[in-house]
Amino acid sequence: MVFRAFFTLPIPMLNQPASSPRQLGRYLLAAPLVVALALGHAGARAQTAAAIAPPAPLRVVLDAPRITGPVPAYFMNGQRLDPLDLSKIEPNDIASINVLGGDAALALAPDAMGGVILITTKGHEQAPVVLALNEQVEKILPPQTERRVEMYVLVPKALATITARYPSARLSGEVVEVTTRATREITYKVQLIRAKRPFYIYLTPEGEFISE
Repeated sequence: MVFRAFFTLPIPMLNQPASSPRQLGRYLLAAPLVVALALGHAGARAQTAAAIAPPAPLRVVLDAPRITGPVPAYFMNGQRLDPLDLSKIEPNDIASINVLGGDAALALAPDAMGGVILITTKGHEQAPVVLALNEQVEKILPPQTERRVEMYVLVPKALATITARYPSARLSGEVVEVTTRATREITYKVQLIRAKRPFYIYLTPEGEFISE
């Protein structure tokens, strides 16, 4: 007797496990009930038989995951990977996973409407094909990245600098952390409001003024 398990995997952007142990467990737990019902039906139809032959061993066949929505482009160790081969990757072998989206993803793979996922396994970090792909990615990505942070990241000296240079302005509460990719240098872009008009100033993490 063969039971075939189908898994539907919606992937809007990031990859998810094709079938978790919990999902697989549901199928395995349901299998004895299915077998029992099948045996009961067979017994009702063969009441005159002296003995019922033991059922064939149960086999669970896991089909490849089905992906709905925009499909990401996968790269493993610098080379394009078929999404159906994701299940062959051992999680403990993964060294890093990087995700690209938007224009950067399309620049690397024009068909990557769902983004790009770069997987590098242990022992391949310095492989020539991996280094070449990483260099290509660095050229695609913007020189700086920004992310919104809480205002408490500003040290007291930063607040003193703002008060001294802009006594008539007030903080709006918007603080953005700007990271330069090449040097990993961090600066803070702080929005102030003066005469109902917002403007930005840049400060170092230590609170020193950089520019307006």
